[in-house]
Amino acid sequence: MSATRANSLTAVALVGVAHSPGAAPATGAPVDQLALPGEDAGRDLLLRAGAAAIYRAAGRLPRRDVPAPDPAPDETRPPCPPDAAALIESLLATRNHALLSEAFARVARSGYILPPSLLPLPADTVVRENAPTLLQLIGERGRWLGRFHPAWFWTANTLPGGGDALPPDAETIWQEGATAQRLALLSRLRANDPARARDWLASVWKQEKAETRAAMLGTLATGLSPDDEPLLDAAVDDRSDRVRAVAARVLTLLPHSALAGRIRARADAALTFDGAALDANPPAAIDADWTRDGLRAQSITQQHGPRAFWLAELLERVPPAHWVERFGKSPAELIAATVASQWRVTILHAWADATVRFQDAAWAVALWDAWLAMPSKELKRANEDRTAICRPLAPMVPPAVLEALALRMLADPSAYDGILLYEALDFLPRPWSLVVARAYLDRLRAYAGSLDPKSRLTDRDGTIDSAALALPEEAFAEALEPIALLESQNPYQTSFQRQLEAFAETIRLRERLVKVLPL
Repeated sequence: MSATRANSLTAVALVGVAHSPGAAPATGAPVDQLALPGEDAGRDLLLRAGAAAIYRAAGRLPRRDVPAPDPAPDETRPPCPPDAAALIESLLATRNHALLSEAFARVARSGYILPPSLLPLPADTVVRENAPTLLQLIGERGRWLGRFHPAWFWTANTLPGGGDALPPDAETIWQEGATAQRLALLSRLRANDPARARDWLASVWKQEKAETRAAMLGTLATGLSPDDEPLLDAAVDDRSDRVRAVAARVLTLLPHSALAGRIRARADAALTFDGAALDANPPAAIDADWTRDGLRAQSITQQHGPRAFWLAELLERVPPAHWVERFGKSPAELIAATVASQWRVTILHAWADATVRFQDAAWAVALWDAWLAMPSKELKRANEDRTAICRPLAPMVPPAVLEALALRMLADPSAYDGILLYEALDFLPRPWSLVVARAYLDRLRAYAGSLDPKSRLTDRDGTIDSAALALPEEAFAEALEPIALLESQNPYQTSFQRQLEAFAETIRLRERLVKVLPL
């Protein structure tokens, strides 16, 4: 039945059959040929409409003039072996996300893709972090299917390829792709051809929404050079607060930009050093130029007064290496020189933020040592625990230094207030070294052996689940050696026993992954 016919029935029903003389309008369907027992015009109309509705619900013949979609391109990589596929299928069935990430990484590094039978991946296995890997693993067929499946919207938002290489259709993606793809493409292009990426950005600047302009502007941090300063400096006066903030942040990363020079001059005026003691003289007032340069005038969470806040705003935007050059002292010496300053915690906290912003490994180690050695009373003034301050520094700290902390806390979990054992272990890169793994397993066995029927503690440090994922394969055999527990009806120990069983099962699954997907 045509839409026009259906609309005419509706029109008659709305105005009333008494105001629509003549026969009831036809539906245009074969049901018009039925002899309906209508006794009056109103009943006749309703019977016709009902018959037409049933006719529509019965279905219709498919259209024959719709062209078939182009077939999926041929695969360029082989599917993973059947035993690996079976293991991944079981991990998908049990929603074992932690091991799925490891399995996907192994498939990608082995040069395989997932077999067709595994392509209907549950949507909850796709997260931002593993989307690029999964886009690679689903192969040509999976990417082709993504065009037709609403739940696979992520395939249209993820840039194909890997590393810094541009896809063959980069220009088309830039002009027609989803925002997430265009941003990823711009970032990748900055690593290959910064000038071209800047030209691309400038060409679409006026037509993009503020949120997109801000995100695109942030990509200039890769391959940053003085040639980017005019575009960034113009963006500092953009109508969007977000765009202005991003432009100012990126300009601080450009050491010789005018904005970075102005902030550095303010910071130079705020710190004093007499060769032995380093102190601060934070600004007592700020002006409009301050906020124009991306410095905040106040913070909702401000707790130490405006001068401390303004001091931190300055110092976190200056490369820490500047202070070594200006004062002629090493990071450790400069940190030690702040010991008598009332602004010490503010200075060190801002230096830590600056170290992360400018990725200065030398300062990261010095500040790591300083925050670990800081007395608890002084640490309280920072209004953050050691973990919150040390965590951003950890990726720049040598593994041997991180291991030293972990080993000390495995021997004495109370060695540092403000850092729990599981947090110290999470600082470590995975997989752990064999030294740390054996120290952990020794501690786990010692703890299990210390329990008695009255013990009410189980995994008191919350490390078992993460350890099962962090142990290196060289430690698997030792990890699977039985851990004896006293027979007890204590519910706490029963729970601990289940944790140990889950720990062993995870190790066995990882052992299978290593066997079916060797690297």
